[in-house]
Amino acid sequence: PESWGGLSSCLRPALKWEAVKVYLNLGVGGILLLSEWWFLEMLALVIGTFGVVSLSNHTIATQVIVAEFAMAQGLGAALSVRVGATVSQNALDISVSSLPHYESHGDIAST
Repeated sequence: PESWGGLSSCLRPALKWEAVKVYLNLGVGGILLLSEWWFLEMLALVIGTFGVVSLSNHTIATQVIVAEFAMAQGLGAALSVRVGATVSQNALDISVSSLPHYESHGDIAST
């Protein structure tokens, strides 16, 4: 018996168009998420050409934005944990039928 069928046995299933399409659909969100960070980095490089004072002002504003985002993200994570714990304890009567948008296709990625 063969323990490994070679590289082609791994690549054929991985390069099927449907699987690649699902992978790209999931990856586009991450790329778009990073685009904001890339924009701020490029903006810092451009503002750095205006001088130290301009760069200092930009850095302060950027740090305030990051701190506010961190607070909102932390609150969102805490609420997600609380809702998940409540739902898992059957304290709320939530069923799939109460989500009409996802009933027809069965997957969230296609909507």
